[in-house]
Amino acid sequence: MAMDEWMFHQASESPGRILLRLYSWKSGAITIGRNQNEKVAVDFEKLNGTPVIRRITGGRALYHDPSELTYSLAANCDDKEKTAFGNAVSQSSRSISAALLDFLKSLEIDAHYVRQSSTNFLSTESFHSLPCFESRARHEIMGAQGKLVASAQRRVGETFLQHGSIKLNGLAFHPALTLSATNSLNFSDIQPLKESRFEEFSPVFCESTGKSLGFAFEPVELDEVDLMEISTYEDSIKKKSLGQRDLIKQSPNLMSLSSETHN
Repeated sequence: MAMDEWMFHQASESPGRILLRLYSWKSGAITIGRNQNEKVAVDFEKLNGTPVIRRITGGRALYHDPSELTYSLAANCDDKEKTAFGNAVSQSSRSISAALLDFLKSLEIDAHYVRQSSTNFLSTESFHSLPCFESRARHEIMGAQGKLVASAQRRVGETFLQHGSIKLNGLAFHPALTLSATNSLNFSDIQPLKESRFEEFSPVFCESTGKSLGFAFEPVELDEVDLMEISTYEDSIKKKSLGQRDLIKQSPNLMSLSSETHN
């Protein structure tokens, strides 16, 4: 989450800048949406040591397990980027969903995105209590057994961050969240994503999403300045993991990034 926040701020300082990231989780964690009531969204008595972090994006509570892939894309939309992402959350969500479908197709996974939000997604009462994979928002991706990708976005002016969980192996059940999906897994069934497998997914992800969006993404290495700045976000999250974190002003003298992959 710290790196995703850093990406958002990096993009906000440079019109036309796009950062793309694919990553996985060494251990499980629960993230909750920016405006959720954590006491309703999560049963803290059943966490069993699992950390809970508030995202800077919206959406609902979600358990990230070590078998999933997670993506994030931050962009500051100039003319070319507006052609790809549009001017609104719904437009950029649709464009990114189409790109994710191309990625899944390259893995020979049959999927589609929904064109209308489910009734329970629109319910104000369920917003705080219903986990992310228990509802469907417009443009979210469905597979044969149910919801396959869950995404959330934060937009400020022409800059947005969208990140999401890609459940290639099914949903991992966590007792601190309500979950009745038919493709849920028990803790004992979770197999962490191996580094070799991640290295296979990464170039395919960059190529397929880039082609769909009309951009050429290339991996880059972060330098010491980048890593130090990311650490400030890590500190902020540790100090205020459940609070709505303030935006942190960054130096404009930063190396430009076209994409980034990280495990």
